[in-house]
Amino acid sequence: MKKILFTLTLLSFILQAHSQITFEKIYNYWTMGEVQVVFQEEDGYVLAGDAVNVVNDVYHSYLIIIKTNLYGDTLWVKEIDYGVGSVHLEIKATTEDEFGNKYFALSLYNDSANFIKFDSQYNIVWKKILDNYYMIKNLFMSSDGNIVTVGHNDYNSNYQMDIYYLTKFDINGKILWTSPPITYQKYGRLEFPTFIELPDSKIVVVANWWDGTYYITKPSVIRTYSATGDPLSSVVFNPQSQCSSIIQSVLLGDELISLCKNYIVPTFPYFIRHHTDGSIVEENMFETPSNIYKFVMKDNNTIITCGYGYISNSFRLYLNGFSINGDSLWSSFVGNSKWKHIKSMKLNLDGGILIAGRTSRIDTSIYSYGLPYMALTDSFGRIIPLNLTENIISTVKVFPNPARGTVVFETTGNQSCTMILYDATGRVCEEMSLSAGRTVFNTGNLQHGVYIYSIISNDHKISGKLIITGE
Repeated sequence: MKKILFTLTLLSFILQAHSQITFEKIYNYWTMGEVQVVFQEEDGYVLAGDAVNVVNDVYHSYLIIIKTNLYGDTLWVKEIDYGVGSVHLEIKATTEDEFGNKYFALSLYNDSANFIKFDSQYNIVWKKILDNYYMIKNLFMSSDGNIVTVGHNDYNSNYQMDIYYLTKFDINGKILWTSPPITYQKYGRLEFPTFIELPDSKIVVVANWWDGTYYITKPSVIRTYSATGDPLSSVVFNPQSQCSSIIQSVLLGDELISLCKNYIVPTFPYFIRHHTDGSIVEENMFETPSNIYKFVMKDNNTIITCGYGYISNSFRLYLNGFSINGDSLWSSFVGNSKWKHIKSMKLNLDGGILIAGRTSRIDTSIYSYGLPYMALTDSFGRIIPLNLTENIISTVKVFPNPARGTVVFETTGNQSCTMILYDATGRVCEEMSLSAGRTVFNTGNLQHGVYIYSIISNDHKISGKLIITGE
């Protein structure tokens, strides 16, 4: 069945590959910078983020907006000056109204405007410094055409506690209501990776508390509010898998599908279907060596993830396709070997995958200075053109499986590839070259258990499960 599934996937790739625009772009206009959000338009894309220019050892910070054509080429650039010095500017969230106006919530630690409205041509309509040091962490445009936010007051009278609450604004930036406060201990960080409106206008917010070392130490809390900000419920997320930290969620019908991890005991990530009251519908482990942290849903039955992993001693970015049940469909490295950090991931209008963030100046797995970066791949995570007959591994057979003592990797195609074997925690246990044909691998030095193998050619990777048993 999996062989049939892979064959259909490969055929679909070949049919789609030459009909989709793909590219990879670095926007080298500043000393350093980052794309934090991308808007799709009929004639191209608009990228927004932060940038710094260093002149005579003096930092100058900007909110940047870049307009590109459909191929990622720059048409124009706007800079909003945030002054001398590094202001740690970050776009925490954006939303758009029915007229094409955009609303930016900024995270920064000075007295500059941190809530901005742009018109459809990205001219500033208004900008505000929110009262009481209110810093927006996430937001959405509600069904009644207003803006609902979740954020916090970073300075308050109780030194040991921090205060978080929901606030609803109209499109002119006027406050309509504020929810009762939520108090948390200081000396940590509270993030809201999921903040959505349900079809019945109720509001769901997922809260993650990080300790001072920025590792999640408490399970996520799922809170539900009425359309007017009244608290309705609050539950601690407690799945059987112990992957109780929700990283991202999407709404599917009356359920949430959440990417979940366990930061205390390393394990593969889980995708968990659950209700807003925390009750679990289904838990599926995604067997992948990558450290995935973003995903998009495609046609409600395919999950595309973005993550990192060490491949051939290089820290690489790649995209993975999974069925909703966790079966691996495809996996692809993204672009060149430069270090990348992705802040935005979306499905393109033609089914491609749009990612943006920052990338290093040189080919390296070590962070240097980041520059604004955007890439558009095809539906299978590739940047075209590719020579399909040279770069794709046609078929892979792994037998016997379960294996005792030895296992055979049999590949067809006309190029050599590499096999990397990972244990259940994602640690690399073995790496070896495979020639076209059969390669015998001795498993005698490995403990019994479940492993994940990845067979990699220049631009393609096939993964699967290998079980090693006793002699």
